[in-house]
Amino acid sequence: MKKTTGYSINFAENTITLTKAFAQRAKNPATSEFRELAKLHKNFPELTITMRTAVITADKETHGGLTIEWMTDYIKNYKDEVAVAEFEEAKKFYKKMPGYYGKVKAWFLKNYPNYQDVDFADVATSQKPETDDLRIAG
Repeated sequence: MKKTTGYSINFAENTITLTKAFAQRAKNPATSEFRELAKLHKNFPELTITMRTAVITADKETHGGLTIEWMTDYIKNYKDEVAVAEFEEAKKFYKKMPGYYGKVKAWFLKNYPNYQDVDFADVATSQKPETDDLRIAG
């Protein structure tokens, strides 16, 4: 498969695949993309011209609603002061780096993989459970 900017040729599938931007520019006869596409079509008339499409993974795990504020509220309401201090330290550490949110989220998911057991709407309004209210069934 030959790979260049804007298109790729796949001889196994008999296709010339165009990116959206390349195809848009190729519509204008005054552009180099138009001339290049015309040359490709002339040289490879048996190949079908197609548009590249994005691959969407439906089974990808998502974390909608997981904001820094939500993570802070979760830790404050459901964990102890040590956990709060660790989270604040992690936020402070990652604040200096690019990709701050992604790094904080990764830290949170590593330390609290079962956070989804709690409803997002409940976290902001809930209070940390008192130890007297906890009852162990047994």
